Amino acid sequence: MRGTDLFHRRIMARAFRVAAPLLAFMVAACALPQDISLGEKWGRARLETGGVQDGIRRCAQAFSIIDNAVDRAGTGDAQATSIAGFPHLRTTRFLAALGARFRTANYKTAFADWTEWLARTAAEGRGYELANLSAAARDALQSRLGEKPEAVVADCTAVLLQFDGTRSDFRETLVATAAVPDNYADMFRVIGIYPLTSLPVLFGFNRWKDRNLPGFRNSPFALKMSGKIGFSAPGAVPLPMTPKAISALLRGWSGNPLKIPRPGDAELRRLAAGFAPVFAVDVTGDYDRIGVPVLRVDGPPQVDTSTPQVYVQLSWTLIGGTPHLQISYLAWFSERPPTGSLDILAGKLDGLIWRVTISPDGRPMLYDSIHPCGCYHLFFPVPPTRLKTTQTDEPREGTVVPTDAPVLAPGQRMVLHISSGDHYLRGLSVSNGLTAGSTPYELVSMDALRSLPAPGGGRRSLYERDGLVAGTERDERWVLWPMGISSPGAMRQWGTHATAFVGRRHFDDPYLIDKAFTR
Repeated sequence: MRGTDLFHRRIMARAFRVAAPLLAFMVAACALPQDISLGEKWGRARLETGGVQDGIRRCAQAFSIIDNAVDRAGTGDAQATSIAGFPHLRTTRFLAALGARFRTANYKTAFADWTEWLARTAAEGRGYELANLSAAARDALQSRLGEKPEAVVADCTAVLLQFDGTRSDFRETLVATAAVPDNYADMFRVIGIYPLTSLPVLFGFNRWKDRNLPGFRNSPFALKMSGKIGFSAPGAVPLPMTPKAISALLRGWSGNPLKIPRPGDAELRRLAAGFAPVFAVDVTGDYDRIGVPVLRVDGPPQVDTSTPQVYVQLSWTLIGGTPHLQISYLAWFSERPPTGSLDILAGKLDGLIWRVTISPDGRPMLYDSIHPCGCYHLFFPVPPTRLKTTQTDEPREGTVVPTDAPVLAPGQRMVLHISSGDHYLRGLSVSNGLTAGSTPYELVSMDALRSLPAPGGGRRSLYERDGLVAGTERDERWVLWPMGISSPGAMRQWGTHATAFVGRRHFDDPYLIDKAFTR
């Protein structure tokens, strides 16, 4: 009996030795609530300024009326974050990172370009929110405003921007206020005793790695199959561009005050087609076929596999302070079917996001992937890119690199080998041109998911106001809630992906790659 007690004491002592640094990590990493007082003060001061009071009040009231209508209708869009005191502006993590450049230096033209980008981001988000209002709600809103809401947004954005630009403390206030809260709920972690409950989660994640990552060391065609491989490749493919030509395009697209490569829609489609992967899916049922989300009156969306689409999102990452362009590809599947009666990971709608980070020399420097829940974040550096020996703010889960990505020759395309049912990425290979017998897919902007045709007429977003896809909840949320992520396992919108259960990491963190990799 004494031996048993001694054994248990040793186990508890070991657990607390592991938990102690985790507790310190949690306390150090807890995100303080964003201080919005400066922005709120700015908003009040704007209303009190003489000479332009009537116009400012009119616009402040108009934005309030629009936002209240959106809140009542539940059509809010979570892709960008509102800025306190600046109803005409919204930010993302990347835009907030750019704003930090102006804390100590006033690059007047670049600051104006950045501010206009915040304004366009806000107008775009409101555009989707307004498009998703019912006809009755829109008519009531237009009647109250006296004109179309979009016209009011455009007019009042210009009015407030003009006023803000006259204040000497505008730059300082906006830069300090334009921030994006992280997607972790610290209160859940405190209530859930995160330093202890994270230990079995970390153990489970390591077991998942042990089961699923060794296959990357072998040929993906040697993997055990449950069905037959179904290939999906981009349909209309232009002539491939050389890295030199892509590099020249990147430089041309960077001819703006912020020096950021910003391609137009047509240019992005061409570039996205050039880097688009081939999906090689082990197909055992319709749930393994890429498709298009279709809204229903109630419940989770269905997926139409008759006309496959892959959704494209443009983003940027900062490496050594230099913006690098990224392109993400999202493929949807109808579900992750249950493997038994107690499969807590199963649920409606599933998918895979594949992202390429492009070096200024026009070549891919790194790929990474997640599922649309933010889970299973994997990295694939392209030599000479490699994992740093010492990383900045590395999550306790670590930066998972199953293998280096192959270096593509001209005309080659990355092939993603995906398992049946759970849709895990299991291997990478290279395709020379289009794969014979492949099903073509169309490239569509990921923004299309922010306003889809609704049954019975009108439009709705795929996402709820919190960025989650209703009806895609997994039972794992009852187990993993102490990790501080809202509804773990549920599908979610771009800009809301927390990708580490133990630690903190966001898919759209502009410093994500710079923290972990070097060349």
